[in-house]
Amino acid sequence: MVSRHTLTLAVVFGASLFPLLAQDGQSPALNPGRIIYQDYLNSSEHWSDSSLATTPNVQQIRGPFHAETVTLQLDHLPQHQWMKVSFNLLIRGTWDGSSKIWGPDLWSLTSRGGPRLIFATICNMGAWAVNDEQSFPDDYTAPVSYPARTGAAEGPVQLDSYQAVHGGLYTTYPIEVVFPHTGGSVTLDFQGIYDDPEAEQAWGLNSVSVAISSESFTSDAALLPGLWRDLASPDGVTANEALWKFVGAGDLAIAFLQDKVAALKDGSEPSPKAATGQDQKLMGLRLRRADRIARIIEGAQSESLCFSFDQFFPEY
Repeated sequence: MVSRHTLTLAVVFGASLFPLLAQDGQSPALNPGRIIYQDYLNSSEHWSDSSLATTPNVQQIRGPFHAETVTLQLDHLPQHQWMKVSFNLLIRGTWDGSSKIWGPDLWSLTSRGGPRLIFATICNMGAWAVNDEQSFPDDYTAPVSYPARTGAAEGPVQLDSYQAVHGGLYTTYPIEVVFPHTGGSVTLDFQGIYDDPEAEQAWGLNSVSVAISSESFTSDAALLPGLWRDLASPDGVTANEALWKFVGAGDLAIAFLQDKVAALKDGSEPSPKAATGQDQKLMGLRLRRADRIARIIEGAQSESLCFSFDQFFPEY
């Protein structure tokens, strides 16, 4: 297992966590893990903000929150090597995504003392507005953008007008992230990053669950070549799914990416710098996603991988 720093204790709650059975319907490529926390929205324990609300279209949520950090602190964790966090991110109002005029409007998730898991712009405006670009599900640092609400769940109400965006309806983004973790506590920081007033936009959470595992979530090395292919997909949702399965492979992923760096250096793996047009863009995005995978997994080998991938990034 790649070495990890023990996470810092920020706030201590006295109650221990209760084990639950793993949920059905998990991807066959992922170890479902053991769920050690499920948020039923009936208690503020473990949360830094106890706000709850009932919405017109997604029922009860934890929130609404604004340009602030909301923390989930879990202690007394059983021994483990990996952690998986699943939740619905709920977005309301005039989120302007990557707009150079009104944005950026960002949302972030970080394991405190550990990796930054999500740092992306989100747009809730749509094609009817001038601003219709967001980086999610890719990282904001990647040179790519998608239409508003890319990666969101289909809903019965389409937010296709100014009145609809201001009508109190929430767009639902189902999210699942995995990362190496060995500490007895974890502090998860959920954060909205924007300048808009509370009346204009907000965010919330529901269906939050945390699972742990003593082994990597992706344990079959034979899956990695297919995931490598999907990392270059023009479909951001497909690429994002591959990214988190790659992260879940841990040491297997690091070894695979080290082989890819060697292949890039000897020319047996085509370099984005030698490609043109859309091929160059997608190959370059794959390397940036590989860089992100290495940063989330962390460790000395991951750090050297990030520097290695950097030399093959094409200029956009």
